[in-house]
Amino acid sequence: MIAFGTVSGGAGAALTRGNFWKGVTTGLVVSGLNHAFHQQPDPNKELARRIAKQYGGNAGEIREWLDNHPFELTHEGVKFKGLDLEAKYINKPGTNVKNAINQTPQMIAEELGTKALDFIFRGGPVGQLLSDGGLANNPSPSDIAQRQMRIEGAKNALIRHVFMPQGQQKPSMNNGFNPHSGYSRYNLFYKAK
Repeated sequence: MIAFGTVSGGAGAALTRGNFWKGVTTGLVVSGLNHAFHQQPDPNKELARRIAKQYGGNAGEIREWLDNHPFELTHEGVKFKGLDLEAKYINKPGTNVKNAINQTPQMIAEELGTKALDFIFRGGPVGQLLSDGGLANNPSPSDIAQRQMRIEGAKNALIRHVFMPQGQQKPSMNNGFNPHSGYSRYNLFYKAK
């Protein structure tokens, strides 16, 4: 396709009494960029494959459902478009005790790191130099990275909640138990939506 675009660009330029080689160059660039654009991976296709492999199901149906219900960021979490289901990514004390217990060391490290950076850049000597309202008010790269990690965690929790089968574990010849059996919430509630 790139070769055809290159030749047709040159031919089009020659037919309109332009420079053949400039037409070839333009045709090559346009067809090359078009080809590169269409080679971009489809994130929903990859996500649907991952969900189908992990929890079972038809990757094509899951992809279509994900295309119709993309992730939406809310003020405090992530949700699927059109559903009232939301996974929070802002940690609030006491909202999920099991999650808080499992992630206590990570939360303590994040909190201490955030307070130290806050002191250095806002309340400390660097913060005094930047107190004109410029760089001191911009989020640091670590704040952005932590927020992105929390958003990804919320997306994964939402995927798990919707697509993981809810039945009892059944014995399996391979590893003793099949971790996912029964119907998922996707199959029971959301597939038709």
